[in-house]
Amino acid sequence: MIDLMTTFGGGKTHSLLAVYHAASGVSADKLPGMREVLDNLGISDLPAKVNRAVLVGNDLSVLGSTKPDGTVVNTMWGELAWQLGGSEGFAMLARYDAKSAPPPTTDLEALFKKFGPCVILVDEWVAYLRQLWSRDDVAPAGTFDTHMTFVQSLTEATKAVANALLVVSLPASELVRDMHMADAPIENQHEIGGTAGLEALRHLRSVIHRLETAWQPASVEESFEIVRRRIFKPFGSMETANRDLVVGKFLNHYQKHAADLPNEVMQPGYRSAMKAAYPIHPELFDRLYQDWSTLERFQRTRGVLRLMATVVHALWTSGDKSPMILPASVPMDNQKVFEEITNHLDDTWKPIVDADIAGDGSAASTIDNEIKILGRSMATKRAARCVFLGTAPMANRRERDGSQAPVRGIEQKRVVLGCTYPGDNPSHVADALRRLGDQGKYMNRDQDRYWLSLQQTVSQIVQERADAYHEDQVFDELAAVVRRETDKGLFQRVHRFPASSIDVQDDPGIGLVIFGPDRAFSKKAKSKAEDAALEFLNKRGTNARIYKNSLVFLAPEVDRVDVMLTAVRNRMAWEYILDNKDSLNLDQHNIKLATQRVKQAEQTVADSIREAYRWILVPHQEPGKANVDLEAILMNGEGTLVERVTKKARGEEFIVERFSAALLRMQINRLDLWREKRHVPVDTMAGYFSQYVYMPKVVDPKVIIDCVWQLDEVLHIDLDGFAYADAHEGDRYVGLTLKKPAEVRPGGLIVDPTIAKAQIEADTAASATTGSTSDEAQPGEPTGATNRENPSKVGLAGKPTVTGGGGATQVTKPLTRFQATKELTSARVVRDVSQIYEEIISHFVGAGVDVKVTLDVESNQLHKLTNDQRTAIRENLKSLGFGDDDWSME
Repeated sequence: MIDLMTTFGGGKTHSLLAVYHAASGVSADKLPGMREVLDNLGISDLPAKVNRAVLVGNDLSVLGSTKPDGTVVNTMWGELAWQLGGSEGFAMLARYDAKSAPPPTTDLEALFKKFGPCVILVDEWVAYLRQLWSRDDVAPAGTFDTHMTFVQSLTEATKAVANALLVVSLPASELVRDMHMADAPIENQHEIGGTAGLEALRHLRSVIHRLETAWQPASVEESFEIVRRRIFKPFGSMETANRDLVVGKFLNHYQKHAADLPNEVMQPGYRSAMKAAYPIHPELFDRLYQDWSTLERFQRTRGVLRLMATVVHALWTSGDKSPMILPASVPMDNQKVFEEITNHLDDTWKPIVDADIAGDGSAASTIDNEIKILGRSMATKRAARCVFLGTAPMANRRERDGSQAPVRGIEQKRVVLGCTYPGDNPSHVADALRRLGDQGKYMNRDQDRYWLSLQQTVSQIVQERADAYHEDQVFDELAAVVRRETDKGLFQRVHRFPASSIDVQDDPGIGLVIFGPDRAFSKKAKSKAEDAALEFLNKRGTNARIYKNSLVFLAPEVDRVDVMLTAVRNRMAWEYILDNKDSLNLDQHNIKLATQRVKQAEQTVADSIREAYRWILVPHQEPGKANVDLEAILMNGEGTLVERVTKKARGEEFIVERFSAALLRMQINRLDLWREKRHVPVDTMAGYFSQYVYMPKVVDPKVIIDCVWQLDEVLHIDLDGFAYADAHEGDRYVGLTLKKPAEVRPGGLIVDPTIAKAQIEADTAASATTGSTSDEAQPGEPTGATNRENPSKVGLAGKPTVTGGGGATQVTKPLTRFQATKELTSARVVRDVSQIYEEIISHFVGAGVDVKVTLDVESNQLHKLTNDQRTAIRENLKSLGFGDDDWSME
């Protein structure tokens, strides 16, 4: 009988060993698993005595050898005869061995019958024959052609003898092809050995194939069992119970997180696979058998066995308590494990593993150290090991073969399968993978697939570029992003990232100041945002700010600033990569990747800005108190920054868009504004709301002016309202009314309704005394209004008053000139001038009347100034337009 094993790598060796031990004469009960095999075949026991010949090509010399009994053996057939029958068996083929001639089939049959039952095991036959290919001299072993004749005789003889078994192992290869395909890539070349080995393999296959009974390689599940039995002791009842418990826990975990895992774990057969492989996880076997066994240097079963033995030893000595050995369990930081793995790869992999996978300075370690929730379970390190085991062979082959086939990598679900234990959160692995894809030097990412490459990734170039940006560049870019929002919401003006207080206008309309990241807010301690807000509130540049109550501030949270700036850096770097794709020689995959990352980075920047800008700082002050406090209001929601502040302002009502007459009366009473004068100018009252922080904030002074138009809505004028008058002349109010006026003048007055009622009642009584009827002012109507039917009765409203009595007519001269002088306190010039303008000059300006304002500055202590100060005054006078005749120094 002839059996041919065309297996790849170490599987053939284990099969030959199994046959060798089965023919050793040992009882079947002493060989694990053998009794089960014999029972299935209906055989009671193994033969008590079997002669065995083991021919290993790379252990046999073509120059011959001398045996311990002095026998000189030249050929493989001489070696075969000597191993089966010693000197007696060798004598049967001695003449053929001496002449290096192949024995005929009949002589081989006689040898097998005399020393049967017998088993002949041949391994590495190709390695022996390729030494004879194209050899000029005649070696003692014979020529290549004579050896091919021996192969044919051997197979025929074995077939003819019932109790003889020939087992041959040959490399499994696609190399057995037509000669015109000789230029095609050679697989398993290290085992076959070039052209000579190829020819030897072809000839052997062509001869043996006629009579062979091929043995197929062990299935993956059988390989699980082989490796497990070689490394671990047989399971007893306790170990079996523990295995079933662990497998059950894993499957429950997989069912709970089914959406995050490959579909195969939900199949009924996966439980059996886990039990067969236990304590090694099937996923680790899959990666080794499916991915690593494709490497030229990695032998299928032998390589897996060597690697797993090294891994198990490293885990055992380190005291690892994991319930199963996952791909993530492979300790890449162990020197022996690392050498065993990288022995099958090119030398360039060591810096890659050090940079991204293992080591204190690797990207995986850095991420785990920075992100505590990932570091607790070493999620990034585990994920990195899975990606390495799942993609390193593919990357190695691509580099060596120059293949340009698309790289699919390992999908996230399979990494989760290879990483997580029961109780783990798969989302942590997903987060770790995403970060590793962004920060790894050699880690590539395309949607949910990851792989390693032998060249630095675009992501690493991005990282280096992002780190190189100066802080000012990042600030400017962030400012540009924020300034792209041009909406104002309920604000009259929005100041985005002002450099200093001078960039914020001093206007009465409400304004929003958005601070940059250098003025962040902290709820825990005094922050730069609060210092800046108070500075902006009190000054504009070097001048005192007048409209202090017209500013609200928005600041980022100090703990979120770094995340926001990092997002901006990354977006700038990805945009650079995309803009320079030609000079960087990017392929289509990386161009597509950069395009996607730019979009993702833009969204990340928008999200980080929204998350960072959360605090609205609203100034407020208690009446009579000197200090201004800042109320920090937390802001959330979607939309632009101004939209979110506007929504919060309306909800919290810290900015008023509409003010009722009743609320205005409350403020008048609160400030006791009618204590000395029984009126207050409308525009002055509106100015109070913009100037004094203890007043409510209104979007615009017009909100207060509009309160006058709401007089008709007041139910109790004495308690909740006020009167309106155009002016106050002498002891009378001109244009006085308790109802909605026909016109509100810029210099109009808000009058105490008690005083207004008294004047209206007096006017009514006076009209009744003179007999006036329909032409006289009615209660509640504006007094001093022109009577179109009787022009002789005109009130004092800036027009000539015509009176008549006794036939004489007298015309009162109209008022034409105004002049006022006031000495100002030098320390409060800005405030006093502002008040003079608001309460006096503004009436002229509002009426379109020309007014001349002159400022006199005089001092008789000029000698107390230094020469530099006097020089500065001279220069400033010239720059301010003072002529030579307008000033003097004596």
